[in-house]
Amino acid sequence: MDEIKEQNIKPPFALTVQMFFYMTLIVLGVVRMLATIPSFFYEDCYGINTTYVVGSRIITFIVFVYAFVGIYSTLKRKPYGVGVLKLSLFYILPQIIFDSSLIFSQYQIAWYAAIQGVTILGGLVFLVYLFRSKKLNEYIPKCERKFGKYGWFGILLFFTMFVLYGFFVGEQIVKNLNSQKVEMAQVKSGNYYTDGYVRFKPLADWKQKGIYQQGDGTLFGFSSPKHNKIVIFSSQMECKSRLDFCESVQSIDQLLGGTKSAIEEIDYGTKVLNTGTLYYNTYKIVVDSLLKYRTYALVTDDKSQKVLCLIFEDDTVPKHSAGNELQQFTQDLSFRLSPIGH
Repeated sequence: MDEIKEQNIKPPFALTVQMFFYMTLIVLGVVRMLATIPSFFYEDCYGINTTYVVGSRIITFIVFVYAFVGIYSTLKRKPYGVGVLKLSLFYILPQIIFDSSLIFSQYQIAWYAAIQGVTILGGLVFLVYLFRSKKLNEYIPKCERKFGKYGWFGILLFFTMFVLYGFFVGEQIVKNLNSQKVEMAQVKSGNYYTDGYVRFKPLADWKQKGIYQQGDGTLFGFSSPKHNKIVIFSSQMECKSRLDFCESVQSIDQLLGGTKSAIEEIDYGTKVLNTGTLYYNTYKIVVDSLLKYRTYALVTDDKSQKVLCLIFEDDTVPKHSAGNELQQFTQDLSFRLSPIGH
């Protein structure tokens, strides 16, 4: 009889209501996460290394399942149920806050603040309830609760998550350190040029036309039998895909006065290098009512946030693709600098 009576004990009403809302948020989170799966197949989804994105989503899905286990086991009055709920909430609450900030960021500030406030307050109320509720203690007495293998599994999830994000943060720190300017004794040393961010060697038939200061940066001007004008400069930006490169072309064009009017794209390419990627596009353009041909190129570095920008301008249609010439140029290009003479 006592066993039957124990099985018929109903969970506190406040616990049932809060777990209902918690489960609803978990279901919405799972649906939203499943909806993002197609983006995993795009190059560098979210602008972050795909390994980190997929890894974090796998962990998040496991935590969602872990939270369902917590809800189910608490309703069944399992000794580990409340502990699983607490551990899952510590992960899912920040995730819900982050997701809601993305979803509702376009709302009016008052609505956005209200939604975020309700989300944070609701999560904190549920967390305090799990720790302090007397009714919950009567439902599953603290003396009967156990950490058990489910609790240690939750700790393992947290450890895995911190390791994953630790590698990501560490990679960003290394990139930031590698992106700092190195003080150089001179801009030109032998056949090499540098602005403190990159060091490059022009091709044999490139003739120097001038070196100019543009704000905090340096522009290097050359010409060659193939190109009427060659402009080279470095910048600090993230270029993770061809889409990023195409978006950056407009910004690059501003350095040349922003006078181009593209008529037609006549060549493009992407080449994977040993230490980064080369992107380039060639356009037929109009500059001051004159027809010209301009090639925009970016060389990225895997270990920093630096890119090298190149612009070729020609008065006649290029006879050959710029890809081979650009790839030859990158063979003597370095993003890893130390002061000249050291």
